[in-house]
Amino acid sequence: ITAGCEGIKPGWIRVNFNYFIDEQVFQYIVEAIAFVALARIGGPGWVDGAGKAARERLLAALDSSVNLSTQENLWLLIAFNAMHGQADFAAYETAGIAPAPEKVSANRVSLAWEERELDGIRAMAVKLGQEEAQTYYLVDASVLLEGEHMKREDRGLRVERVVKNLTDASRLGTREAPLRIGDEVLVSYRILAKKNQYFTALVDELPAALETVNFNLAQVSQFYELPEEFANSSLYLDHSELRDRSTNLYFNRIAAGQHQYSILARATSVGTFTWPCASLTPMYEPRFGALSAADQCFVTE
Repeated sequence: ITAGCEGIKPGWIRVNFNYFIDEQVFQYIVEAIAFVALARIGGPGWVDGAGKAARERLLAALDSSVNLSTQENLWLLIAFNAMHGQADFAAYETAGIAPAPEKVSANRVSLAWEERELDGIRAMAVKLGQEEAQTYYLVDASVLLEGEHMKREDRGLRVERVVKNLTDASRLGTREAPLRIGDEVLVSYRILAKKNQYFTALVDELPAALETVNFNLAQVSQFYELPEEFANSSLYLDHSELRDRSTNLYFNRIAAGQHQYSILARATSVGTFTWPCASLTPMYEPRFGALSAADQCFVTE
């Protein structure tokens, strides 16, 4: 890596992997590490000069990153940050910016406007003091979806939610065949991954009619057990948070292919309840993931 760099002695970079990855991903990570090292020791001159070809490979990889694994995307972002960390960005003269930003970074190269209504975001005109400066914008919005907008969405992953009543299979939780108080409900998440994914979180906002049965409690595991057909899951659960309002499952590794993981819940409240989409998201790359279809849950006495 350091060959031909004046004043720098050759050295080693040591990286420890505590999980298994395939050879293709390993070669990709090695190239990303080399890019990070060159960006660090080369400085701004390398980024604008000899690093131009490497930068073009990086940008091409980012364009195709929907097909990459979580770890490949993570190292892409590390390399991307290393490249931009060596670049020389012009600082903003905050006095000449309208509307005035709520936050300004210490080096005055990043600005933030918070608590803005989405309806007026297109009309927001940011006037900068220096017209020659190149500026990039990032909009981060929180939107509460409902009704017809809560449909299944696949972005490199797919997750489907399947419900089975273990007390009476004829009661499906629909308007025509509602659940009853005390029904034991098996909720299965069917997952399809196009590539190996790492450090992935599955979050399901439960309807208020259901509460999960925590098998980690000794007094619960004595009376409840998953049916054999669902107990042998191809996914290894690394961590879980079973809350009153949501189920949170964390998997360190999801191999390419089809998988299924199931939890047990119990009907506790009468009424008609909304069941929002379940989300499956790589924790280091939130641009990709999946949403299941939303549904409704009906419970009677």
